[in-house]
Amino acid sequence: MPSRQPKHSAPLRLGHSGAFPAVVLLVLISTLAVVFPPGIDKEEAMAAVRENSETASQSVQKVASASGIVSQNTQELDDNLCKLLDGLRSNRA
Repeated sequence: MPSRQPKHSAPLRLGHSGAFPAVVLLVLISTLAVVFPPGIDKEEAMAAVRENSETASQSVQKVASASGIVSQNTQELDDNLCKLLDGLRSNRA
């Protein structure tokens, strides 16, 4: 009886899919869309926009990294389950 071959799935790479720039763009647009009341320094506001953009960028990178780890662990689990099933089948024969 042939053994089941594991299906290999590629890890999610947000940076290559266009999601990363989209998130940064959304942060910039949402921050710039705020009407600055009088007395707010525009340089301070732009510094806050840059900081928010960097924070969003770091968050997206962490999600992409975690996704890769989950994908790798899922593949290892699938491989181990295939080996276990092969062992059980050979013991039954």
